[in-house]
Amino acid sequence: MNYTTLAKVKSSMYVNLPSDSSFDTELETLIEDVSQRAESFLDHATPYADITEVPKSINDAVAKQVNYEFRRRKDPGLSSQSFPDGSVNKFDVGEWLKGVEATLNGARRIKIL
Repeated sequence: MNYTTLAKVKSSMYVNLPSDSSFDTELETLIEDVSQRAESFLDHATPYADITEVPKSINDAVAKQVNYEFRRRKDPGLSSQSFPDGSVNKFDVGEWLKGVEATLNGARRIKIL
């Protein structure tokens, strides 16, 4: 189950994509990948595993992660870059953004052994 949609991702992107949908296949593949990672992170022990509608907070978080990974897809080895006015560090592609991870952690069930 995809935790977000192509329309949601495209509407929340901070980059302009050509209208000919040449990036749609790549985005759909990335949505599936991030959704699978989110489902695995949630450990299938959440109430969302059996429903067809994902809560808005998770939908937004997954869309944010997809946007980030799409924008950084061509530089997966870059971890920091220096500029004349300072340095910029980034997360590795595939690592959860802090806000996304916090949202997903809030949706996990606590396992009591």
